[in-house]
Amino acid sequence: LIDGIESGTKSDMIFTTVEALQRYLLALPEAMACDVLEWSYTQKLVKGGPAVLLVASDISSLMNDAWGDDVANVEPKDKTSSTLLYANRDIGKNEEILMSYGVFPPGLW
Repeated sequence: LIDGIESGTKSDMIFTTVEALQRYLLALPEAMACDVLEWSYTQKLVKGGPAVLLVASDISSLMNDAWGDDVANVEPKDKTSSTLLYANRDIGKNEEILMSYGVFPPGLW
């Protein structure tokens, strides 16, 4: 493990220090670093314990939500997974891969 970064629940990363988060963000391309900040959240992993910063890092974090006139072209294998995805139709070259964030039950994220 990298100093200050622990393995998280499933595919999330836990940052135990601000410095570890800074090192991680500075190693990414600028646009991706901004996205990573949108995928971050705080949580107490132990009752009564300190809040830590977690970053969602599974493959679904890299996909946009299908909304408006967009139609999702990938779906989760089942309602309990955000990483086991399959195409629900042929996806064209240069077509954006979209999923529906609304398919997951409350509390999964």
